[in-house]
Amino acid sequence: AILFLTLLADPSCLLPQNCISRQEETSWGYFYSTDILKIPAYMTEPVHTLKNLLQKINKPYFKAQNLQLEEETDTYLHYTYRVIIPSGPLKGAYIDDLEIYYDGDRRIFQTCSLSRNDFKNITHVHKNRLEALKSEWYSHLMVILEEFFKEEKMG
Repeated sequence: AILFLTLLADPSCLLPQNCISRQEETSWGYFYSTDILKIPAYMTEPVHTLKNLLQKINKPYFKAQNLQLEEETDTYLHYTYRVIIPSGPLKGAYIDDLEIYYDGDRRIFQTCSLSRNDFKNITHVHKNRLEALKSEWYSHLMVILEEFFKEEKMG
């Protein structure tokens, strides 16, 4: 919880040029103020559901095989994300952080993707990673609803 809690206490995001956060509108300036991951009222175990979903994502900017869970509480997930750039000026292996905070009162997830290296997010990898997560989350919610309606129809 060190990184995200640090971000909440000091919204400069450690290295602001390396960060993107999906949170509601703030006056902090360093976070991108975009959509949040909303949790429907019918979902009883949202953290467990999201954790399972993270293990299945296979998109260009978000591959489950690159994730490693580092810390978990009832309201917080911290993953490291291994990034390998095979060629070019940024060639090498890097570790990024993906942090997810569950706000049960507001029924939302706040997410933050950031690089540990001191270079700008010129490829928009953090934004794309969070967009992939958002897409998978809402697709998963649609599958849950479809299954519910099928059961209702049959029952």
